[in-house]
Amino acid sequence: LGFEQIATLDYLAGDLSSSDAAVSNPSAETGLPTEIQFHRVSREQAADFSAFTKLVEATYAGTLDCPKLAEYRTTGDTLRGYQAASSFAPDLWFEVRDTRNSVNEPIGCMILAKHGQSPTVDEPAAFKGSAAEGSQRDQQDQAASEQASDGLVVEIVYMGLVPAARGNGFGKMLVDHAAKAALTLGGSRLILGVDRSNQPARDIYRQRGMSVVLSETVWVRQVTP
Repeated sequence: LGFEQIATLDYLAGDLSSSDAAVSNPSAETGLPTEIQFHRVSREQAADFSAFTKLVEATYAGTLDCPKLAEYRTTGDTLRGYQAASSFAPDLWFEVRDTRNSVNEPIGCMILAKHGQSPTVDEPAAFKGSAAEGSQRDQQDQAASEQASDGLVVEIVYMGLVPAARGNGFGKMLVDHAAKAALTLGGSRLILGVDRSNQPARDIYRQRGMSVVLSETVWVRQVTP
């Protein structure tokens, strides 16, 4: 039927513990003291959200997570899909900044979601996602539901760094911060989806003791009206 398989995704889960409350700041790669800050994104201010969309798009450069998907949907489409999910948590969308950077420009982003409780907001129709995006979110919701019997589950929906910020140990710091945020919210588990070919990210998740709970293949086809 003309479909192309572009990725295999694994959905991982890991238990949280009290040790996750401590977030390490040193960078093992550089040996320099490093601290990153997380700034919440204001969705109510259109200018801020526009800047966040551009930031997310910048983190897609050279990505190992479903890189071909960018040929089929825009960054805005992707973010609207995240917002359409029942697990959408608008207070858990962050810009990431490196405090050593005098310019203080964002170096990355992180988007978290919450499963196991009622949605906190009614989303306007303008923020609804596509059917294709909803299908992918259904898989992530399934992974969450299988893990949610013990309480709130927090999902790393997306995290990314701009190319210039990679290779400094920031990826592990982002995951550590997500774990700390999850504990602060009363979460018991952390879940996420990752491209099977994204070995650097998988190494970080494996070090945290996360394991695969389900997998899926992604098939796409361009439809011309």
